[in-house]
Amino acid sequence: MTRDGNAGFSVDAAHAADREKRISYAPRPPHDVPDFAALRTRALAATQQARTTLDDVEASHG
Repeated sequence: MTRDGNAGFSVDAAHAADREKRISYAPRPPHDVPDFAALRTRALAATQQARTTLDDVEASHG
């Protein structure tokens, strides 16, 4: 029970929530970001390898 008699709600909590909304934080860079350039390079290499393999399979089956 809170001091205003309502369970689960208080004026102090409401004011704290309002103050929290006014606080803004600058965006921070994410930690442990994957190396997208390396991932893209690996994906392109895998795609080219798959296409080469498929071309070889199609050529061998006539």
